[in-house]
Amino acid sequence: MLDKVPAQVWILVAIAAVAYTPARYVFRHVAHGPSKRDITQLPEDLDWRTNGRLIRNGALLIGLAALAVFIFTPTAARVARSASFWPIVSAALGSWAIGTVPKGLKNGRIEPLIRGVSACYERATQPKRFWASVVWNLAYGCIMLWIAHVISDQTVNRGVTAQCLDPQVKHSPQEELAACNQLLKDLDKDDEDYARFVGARGFAYHRLGDMGRAIVDYDEALRTNPEDSYAFYNRALIFDHFGELPRALADYQASLTLRPDNFDGLVRRGVLLLRIKRFSEAIDDFSRPLDMRPRSPAILTYRGTAYAMVGDTARANQNFDATRALNPMEPALQWSRMILASHGRSEGLE
Repeated sequence: MLDKVPAQVWILVAIAAVAYTPARYVFRHVAHGPSKRDITQLPEDLDWRTNGRLIRNGALLIGLAALAVFIFTPTAARVARSASFWPIVSAALGSWAIGTVPKGLKNGRIEPLIRGVSACYERATQPKRFWASVVWNLAYGCIMLWIAHVISDQTVNRGVTAQCLDPQVKHSPQEELAACNQLLKDLDKDDEDYARFVGARGFAYHRLGDMGRAIVDYDEALRTNPEDSYAFYNRALIFDHFGELPRALADYQASLTLRPDNFDGLVRRGVLLLRIKRFSEAIDDFSRPLDMRPRSPAILTYRGTAYAMVGDTARANQNFDATRALNPMEPALQWSRMILASHGRSEGLE
């Protein structure tokens, strides 16, 4: 339930918590003004009531109010999504906290950050609280700097992981390979992420054209995780490319068993089945992607070719006509002409 609460709400709660002490001071300052003092009562000790503290607390309240408005703007959303946002916030808080220590030691007066700007302790009159505040601010500052360091490292690791696992968004294969190697150097084969990173490195080699190393990594990924459908599929592409059709078919089948709705896998297995003359099975493989994307001229052409090869001229022509209606210049039509001509057929393609 709490995970459905917008982040802005939690920030508002934090702002309210921080604002409590300065708001309380401003209220007390106004409520204890000289014009409101009851002259029948004993005089109050108003040493705490100074214009300097009023200005500081008032400025803090104005800043917090501005922040409360800012967090609902699009700019705030972009800033919050930035990978460096939280490390910078933590580092700033830590530096500020540590910075209060030398200043407090110099002038003998310090404000413990846990209490707000109106709670100050002096070394001469409240030594225990003064030194406790020094220790607290120093410890708080060190903790926040440590958190900034940890978050920064995690952000870097997330960036490297994304670079390894998401290459087609904006990363070159060289960048993907470097990222995967960086991640793998610190991993044991028993680590749950090992298979993913090895498979991704294989894909980087694949994109670079180093098919030998790609196969090695795909093999390793499948030894580690026999249910990696992507490693099966990518290895099938290489086997298919080099004409190792039985091995390619076995990998396509393994991949589709694990991921039955893999659109590209179904199409590629269908084309392979056409090449090895298993036409009825090819028709099934082409029909399933067409259920997902009915207006795909290339797949309509492939299925029309398979229908023609099993002698179903009517359905073959129906598929070829649908292809021409969508794209008269579909490249797959020329490929189909060659296949059918080699078998002495020409259904619907003249």
